[in-house]
Amino acid sequence: MQLAPMKNAIGETLLRGELPHGLTLLMNPRPGFSRAFGMLATHYGSLDSRVPAGGGALEAVPDGIAHFLEHKLFEDQAGDVSLRFSQRGASCNAGTEFGKTSYHFSCASLLEENLETLIRFVYDPWFTKESVAKEQGIIEQEIRMYDDDPDWVVFFNLLESLYSRHPVRINIAGTVQSIRQITPELLYRCHKSFYHPRNMVLVVAGGFDAAGAAEVAERTMAALPFEAGAAWQRPRCEEPAAILRKRHEQPFSVARPQVALGFKDLDLPTDPKAWLRRDLASRLLLDVLFSSSSRHHARLYEAGLIDDSFDASYSGEHDFGFTILGGESDDPDALVAALFETLARARAQGVAAADFELARNRFLGRYVRAFNSAESLASALVSGHFRGIGLDDIVETAMALEPADLAGRLTDHLREEQSAVSILTPKDDDAAGDGEGDDAGDDD
Repeated sequence: MQLAPMKNAIGETLLRGELPHGLTLLMNPRPGFSRAFGMLATHYGSLDSRVPAGGGALEAVPDGIAHFLEHKLFEDQAGDVSLRFSQRGASCNAGTEFGKTSYHFSCASLLEENLETLIRFVYDPWFTKESVAKEQGIIEQEIRMYDDDPDWVVFFNLLESLYSRHPVRINIAGTVQSIRQITPELLYRCHKSFYHPRNMVLVVAGGFDAAGAAEVAERTMAALPFEAGAAWQRPRCEEPAAILRKRHEQPFSVARPQVALGFKDLDLPTDPKAWLRRDLASRLLLDVLFSSSSRHHARLYEAGLIDDSFDASYSGEHDFGFTILGGESDDPDALVAALFETLARARAQGVAAADFELARNRFLGRYVRAFNSAESLASALVSGHFRGIGLDDIVETAMALEPADLAGRLTDHLREEQSAVSILTPKDDDAAGDGEGDDAGDDD
C-alpha cells in the first residue's frame, strides 16, 4: 500500500492511503508524543433512520438502532472487547452522533495489537436474541437517565420544536418503545449496509510507527470478508422552512429555570466548501456576539440574565443546521427578549472589523492547538473526511471570510421567525424543597 504524504497549513505531515476493500487510512505520526490514538468511524448515525432495501428503496428501522449497534459491537463470543484493551493498558470507547459513529482507543504502548483489535471487533459482529434482550435492558436504563438530564431534555425539546420531519429531532438513543423492536436480524442488516469499508475511515495520530501501523491495518483488513459495497449517500430530508412550534415549556427537576433559544438554518448549500464557509461564519459570529469578552455578553451578565452556564453554539450537517443560545436564568422570558434585542442591535451596528479579526484569530489559535491533542486531531480528520473537507480547507476558508459574511448570517439566519424556545421550569415540589435537581448519567 502506498501512503501519500501531505503537508498541512502549519507544516504537519499527514499520510493517506487506501486499505483493502476501500477503507481510507489517515495517519499523523508525532514522534514527540508518548501516546497514540486510533479511531475507526462510519458515516452512519442517528440521522440514518432508514436502511437500503434494494432497487434504490429505503425501509424504516427503529429509532436508536445506530446507537444500539454501537453498544452491541463491544460484545462478541469471547466476551467484553473493552477488557482486551484494558489488559494492555489502553482505554477504549465509542460514540454515536447525528451523522457518524466512531470507535476509538488511546494507548502508550502496543499500538499495533490495539489497532488490530479495533478493526476486528468493529467488522466482526456477533448478535444473539439473548444478548440483544440483555442490551435492551441496559439501554432502557440509559434512556431513562437521559430523560432525567436537563441539558439533554431542553436540547431535544428544542429540536422537536424547530423540526417537523428531519430525523435530527429524534433522540439519538431512541425510545424505550423503539429499541424493543430491535432484533439481531436488523442489527446484522444495518451493519452490512453501513459498516462497509468504503463508508468508513481509519485514523491514527500521536506517537507511533507509521509503517508498522499501516502494515497491521492492511494485513488485518485483507483477512476480512466483504461483499462489494459503496459509501452511503445520505438523502437530503425535505424539511419545511416553518417552525413546528414556537415554545415548549416543561416542569422539571431543576433548581433554576433552564432556557434554550434555537434558530433553524435554511437553504443549506450542497457544495462542501460553501457549507464550510457558512459553518465558520456562523461560529465566528457567535464568538463576536457572545464570547465572554464581548460587550453583549457583559451587558446580559451585568443585568443578571445569564451566568457562567450561558453558551452559544452552531451545529450542522449536510441538510440541517441550527444555532442554540441559552443556559440557566432566573427569568427565561426576559433573557429571550434580551437576546432578540441583542441580535437586532447587532444587525443595526454591523460587525466591527476589529471584533471580526479577534474572533478569527481565536479560531485559528484553537485550530493550531488541536494538533497538540491526538484525539482532537483524529476527530477533526474523521469529520472532515465525511464532509469532503480537508484541514487546509478550514484555514483557507477562515482566511477568506470577511465581516460581511458574519453580517449575512445575522440577517439570514438569526431571525425571530426562524426561532423556537425550550424552557425547563422547577417543579413545585423542587421549589418548595431544597432545590436540588436529579443527577444525570454521562452521555455515551
